[in-house]
Amino acid sequence: MDATVAEFYHQAAREEIAVTELAPDTDLRDIFRVSKRRKGARPAQEFLRQHRKAVHRQGGSVDGRARPLIKTLVETIEERAGKLDLRADESRQAEHLAELTAYTTRW
Repeated sequence: MDATVAEFYHQAAREEIAVTELAPDTDLRDIFRVSKRRKGARPAQEFLRQHRKAVHRQGGSVDGRARPLIKTLVETIEERAGKLDLRADESRQAEHLAELTAYTTRW
C-alpha cells in the first residue's frame, strides 16, 4: 500500500463527494424509460428502495470497489429517481436491476 491510513480516508471522503455527482438525469431516464400511464408502473424510487441491498452487493462485488462508495451512489440514484418522478415497470424488474448493476460498477 502506497498511502498512509489518513491519506486513504481523505481520498475516500473526496471520492464519496464526487460519487453524489455521478448520476446524470439522462442516464437514469434511460434506465427507467417507463410511461407513468403504463399498467404495472410504480415509482422507481420505491423499486430502488426494495432492491437496494441487491444492487449494493452486485455493484460492490464485481470490481472490488469500496462498498460505501457504491452505497452512496445507489442512494443518490434513488433520490434523483424520486425527484425526477421516474417509473419502474414490474414486468422489467430483471432488466432494471441489470442496468443498475452495470451502471454502478461503471464508476
